[in-house]
Amino acid sequence: MGFFKKISIRYQLLILALSTVIVIMFIFFVYFFQNSLIITKKNLEYTDETVKQLVQHVSDYCDSIKSIITGLAYTTTIQDFLLETDPLKKYEMDKKIGSLLNNITILRDGIVDIVLLGNNGSFSSLKGSVSYVDSVKELFKDKDNAYFSEVIEVMVASYEYHCFFVGLEIYSIDRNRKVGEKIGYFCILIDSQAISPTTMKKNRLNDMKVYLLDRSNHIFSTNDHLYTGDNKNIVNSVMDYKEGFYEEKADGVINYIQVGILPDLKGKVVSIITKDLLTSELVEVRSIILIIFIGAIMALSMPFTIIINNILNPLKKFMIFMDKVKSGDLKNLKKRIMLEGYEEIMVMANEFNNMLDEVHRLTTRLFETTTSLYQSELEKHQSELAFLRSQINPHFLYNTLETIKGIATVRGVNEIKEMTNALGRIFKYSIIGEDEVLFMTEVEIARAYIKIQKIRFCDRFAVEYDFSQEALKCKVPKMILQPIIENSIYHGLELKLEKGNLYISGKINQKKELVICIRDDGIGMNKETFNAILHQLESKYPAKKFDAKGRIGILNVNNRLKLIYGSQYGIEIKSICHEGTEVIITLPASGL
Repeated sequence: MGFFKKISIRYQLLILALSTVIVIMFIFFVYFFQNSLIITKKNLEYTDETVKQLVQHVSDYCDSIKSIITGLAYTTTIQDFLLETDPLKKYEMDKKIGSLLNNITILRDGIVDIVLLGNNGSFSSLKGSVSYVDSVKELFKDKDNAYFSEVIEVMVASYEYHCFFVGLEIYSIDRNRKVGEKIGYFCILIDSQAISPTTMKKNRLNDMKVYLLDRSNHIFSTNDHLYTGDNKNIVNSVMDYKEGFYEEKADGVINYIQVGILPDLKGKVVSIITKDLLTSELVEVRSIILIIFIGAIMALSMPFTIIINNILNPLKKFMIFMDKVKSGDLKNLKKRIMLEGYEEIMVMANEFNNMLDEVHRLTTRLFETTTSLYQSELEKHQSELAFLRSQINPHFLYNTLETIKGIATVRGVNEIKEMTNALGRIFKYSIIGEDEVLFMTEVEIARAYIKIQKIRFCDRFAVEYDFSQEALKCKVPKMILQPIIENSIYHGLELKLEKGNLYISGKINQKKELVICIRDDGIGMNKETFNAILHQLESKYPAKKFDAKGRIGILNVNNRLKLIYGSQYGIEIKSICHEGTEVIITLPASGL
């Protein structure tokens, strides 16, 4: 016991492996000779199931093709086309037929071409296979259902295909025209490879050969890439076999043959596998293996128990300790493991303790670095937000005060009180309160600002508001409407000779986003100015300097929104010179 604990784990495993190999070799020696019958039975059941699945797959595919043909052959579009005698109308209908036939190819893989052939000379085809269908149309006469031909070699669009011609004779169902009379044929060319499932090429018994035969016993699909060798004679010998299981001997080799019938194709599925291949994989023979297994356990119990204990006990302790460390508890991270036993586990424990020490040092350093970076980034964003807010254009305040002074001097009217009251509301709103407000409050401040401007401009522009109740309940950053409205008035409507219009709306879209639109019919922007502003809106960095025509209010609001909500939100602008400008603000519909 003590000897095994001190030697290297490698030698312990070598002892275990050597003992295991000797016992397993003996077991498999007996196993090979005792279990051929069981393996043969199981694998033959598998081949039978494989053939049934292939038959079912082909039948399902054929049923889908028949359903397409019978479903479309008696549609109004095809009936009208085959009954129409006017060449001009037939030409116009041909486009509609072509579109219909083209849509059919999407319904099922493997469709090479679709041909519609009328007894009155009408025809339509996706890829020009009319002559092929015309040569075989007699096959479809007087058939109760869609008929599958044997595999026929054709050239379609410069490619060679081996196709099944699936056709149906069409009768008129139009009560006013030739009711019950045969009026044409509907035929689909199916690539024979499309009918065979991919699973045929990948089966559990890789050496099992599978052949699909058409009604003329021609092989149209197989996983046997060497169908020129010994299997050729075997396949030819079963061409006339009915459905069932057969055993044949050829050149001293026993072959198991399974035949399934393909009813729609009038063909067959033939699987062939040799007896030697079936018995290449063996399973346990219960009685003999049980005796051998008990003897093996008795022979291996002592060394196995000693070695397993020497390996598993320290490892189990080590795994429990690692689970505690993995839990993330800081107390466990400070603990260290002490293991006694073989050399490797002790080295591993020491290295793990060293790793924990290093992780602790790196974690502490990373935490300190992350905290520092986070604080720096937070200060940077706060500085940027403070900078952008401080840049809200104060021109409207200056112009308002000038207007108040002019009115007070010249007119002495009551407008002074209204403008001063509105201005006070705006001042108080901009410097007091939270950074985020209800959109309803933002709209009220915008109305106060517009009231000032309408007095200043002597009602030279009209304003229309359109806000949904749901939009008014959203929360938005302060002062996002006033800078945009200011630009619309000073850069758009003020320079317009005749009376202008300003439209302001707020809605919630399907993406649960608040979409605010400010549109004027002012002078708009020329291409150079528009491109400059558009470039700044799409720029990653805020603009530092702009002239009076730079619309810095739009850019500041855009940068604020992107900093707060992310790059996917912000401002979109549209402008046509001499026609007007539209600004669209998009942000999350928060607070609902």
